[in-house]
Amino acid sequence: LSNLYFLLIMNLSEQEFELFSSAFVSVLQYVNQKFEMFPQITSTELFRGLNPEQRFSVHTKLYDNIKIIDEFLGENPDELTPEQLTVASQFKRFVRGNFFVERFLTKYAIFIDEKNHVYGVLGLTDPLNEMIDKSYLPLNIYTTLLPFNDKIVYDGIFKSRNIFFGGGIKRELKEAYMAAKQCNRIIESLAKPSSSTRRKKQTSNKALTPVINELKKSISKISISSEDPAILKPTLSMLKSSLMILEIATDSPNNWGEIEKALKKVSTSVKQVEKVIERGQRYE
Repeated sequence: LSNLYFLLIMNLSEQEFELFSSAFVSVLQYVNQKFEMFPQITSTELFRGLNPEQRFSVHTKLYDNIKIIDEFLGENPDELTPEQLTVASQFKRFVRGNFFVERFLTKYAIFIDEKNHVYGVLGLTDPLNEMIDKSYLPLNIYTTLLPFNDKIVYDGIFKSRNIFFGGGIKRELKEAYMAAKQCNRIIESLAKPSSSTRRKKQTSNKALTPVINELKKSISKISISSEDPAILKPTLSMLKSSLMILEIATDSPNNWGEIEKALKKVSTSVKQVEKVIERGQRYE
């Protein structure tokens, strides 16, 4: 690991940042005092003046002893408000490890961990894409994600790896993101799962049904004889099997098994079309 960064980067409003920062720094200063890491630092104001390396060591001590949060909540040394204490209590659900910063979206940055979990992450004061140039992506970093109400932030410090990634890894990361996006699996909150936060099942598009039925009727009227060009029969077969996929995808968009079966029929038709083309090209 190299290049330790201390960055305050995010799309939080000023009020949100102040709420998060007041709770987080208070917790960190409590850890600093409990473990006597920097005895000369006696207040949250002085703690903010620590350099990134010093801050990183306190962050690490917190995550390695996360149960200390309960002691902090019980003592409340800085007399935080109930809202600030609620924010502090959420830090117990941190996620620490190696991540790839894969892309920047308008809403947040995409972080992907080593298990291909995809997170939508905010910084702390400025948009991430203003702090990290797009040309550096994907960027491999070691950092900690923290819950902040219904959002995910990172703790302001990360270590980066100066590694060049080939096209294979970039494609894998893109696929991880695209799959999460398609299946509504981008993690946007570290809150405990509940019935209200579970992934919504994709619903059917009933508006397409009448159109599909009309297409099926029209296609059923097509008659092909042995005298017609050889290309027509497999092409019509391909059209029918493609329409079958559309019908299944419209009625049952999550029925991947049936969609895959229909796709095999399309593939068979495509091969038949290719064979007709191959035969025809013999006599060109």
